[in-house]
Amino acid sequence: MLDIEGFPVMLNWYVVHRKNKRLPPVALAFKQFLMEEGAGLIQRITGVEGLIRHG
Repeated sequence: MLDIEGFPVMLNWYVVHRKNKRLPPVALAFKQFLMEEGAGLIQRITGVEGLIRHG
């Protein structure tokens, strides 16, 4: 990992989908994976904590 001033760049990530459309099983599994594991993976890679908010 490079030590560059101002990095990592912190962005807001959102998981969105249309309410009236059913997600296929693979999309549901991916969404669940992101919600359960995504913040931990990003934190481990970047070293930045407190990245996930549920709304």
